[in-house]
Amino acid sequence: MTRSRTSRASKAQAAALPPGAEGLIFLPYLSGERCPHWNADARGVVFGLSLRHGRAHFVRAIMEGVAFRMYSVFNALSDLADIHEIRASGGFIRSPLWLQIVADVFGRQIVLPDTQEMSAIGAVFMAMYALGIAPSLAATERLVRVGVGAQPDMARHARYRALFAQFETLYDHLRPDFAALAAFRADEAAAASP
Repeated sequence: MTRSRTSRASKAQAAALPPGAEGLIFLPYLSGERCPHWNADARGVVFGLSLRHGRAHFVRAIMEGVAFRMYSVFNALSDLADIHEIRASGGFIRSPLWLQIVADVFGRQIVLPDTQEMSAIGAVFMAMYALGIAPSLAATERLVRVGVGAQPDMARHARYRALFAQFETLYDHLRPDFAALAAFRADEAAAASP
């Protein structure tokens, strides 16, 4: 089986799994954690692994872990402002499963702009404003067409809320271990240098 066929099969199998990947949780901090924890020592963790878990479980757990990570940022922003709409862009929006997981985790409709390259478009809008071409950033809003990408399933959202609490608790419990591992790596690097 080719790699792309294997990947499609794994995604299809992951889509058939229930929220929570049958008890497999992934903390996606492969290069540390930014907002809201700001912890450069945080690292990726696969928690709950058993013999029954296969590739599809990992695929789903990774997607869910990234969605939980985005949701933690959303919660921090929600404390500062009333958020009316969630727009998504980037490579993950090409995956209907991942997009649905994000909608279910957030419990909100996900809106997609008509282009995947919104970072570049945002830079153009900032330049337009800086050059006086646009009177305000709000004036550029009409230049982006949007459509619905995914509607949340509120029953899955309720399940994900419980799983998100577990995700956050797991991070909190591992914080001292992340620091200890970072110290170990620093000691190892110091011992290896001439």
